[in-house]
Amino acid sequence: MSADGPILGETFNRFALKERTLPRVLTHYAERHGGRAFAALPGASLRFSEAPGLAARAAGAFDSLELAREECVAILLGNRLEFIATVWGQAWRGGVSAPLNPGLRGDALAHALRKCGARALVTSSHTLDDIAAVAEPTPALRHIIVVDDDLGLARHLRGRDILDAAPSPPAADVKF
Repeated sequence: MSADGPILGETFNRFALKERTLPRVLTHYAERHGGRAFAALPGASLRFSEAPGLAARAAGAFDSLELAREECVAILLGNRLEFIATVWGQAWRGGVSAPLNPGLRGDALAHALRKCGARALVTSSHTLDDIAAVAEPTPALRHIIVVDDDLGLARHLRGRDILDAAPSPPAADVKF
């Protein structure tokens, strides 16, 4: 909370409904708060001025996988920059993400992935054995994006590509 109140709390009163998109909100606050700290995470920090670029690059990474906007990207991560990038990247492109409890394994993980209809999963390398065990019961899952590993497998996109991909323009036709 800032000295003048919650930073994002006034968002719903500041923007008309049709202007309440993540690209507009992030851009507004980047212009307003610039170099101020937005988030401090293990091993990373994020400033307001960096937020729109982070979201646009993550959206570009998902675009490069040829994911349709309506296809869900599940997230099986703890608190880290790639978690924020995934949520914002999907919102930037008008898509949907499904944050999952990073402790899910076995049948519970398979159920969660099936229930959200995940086409892609953003995770870390320490979950790969657990994911391999549930891959067959989750046939919709096409992409596994590993954020802390440099695996050269075709079905993996290195995590740094989420943070460094070519930016994607914001979705222009978000429906309310």
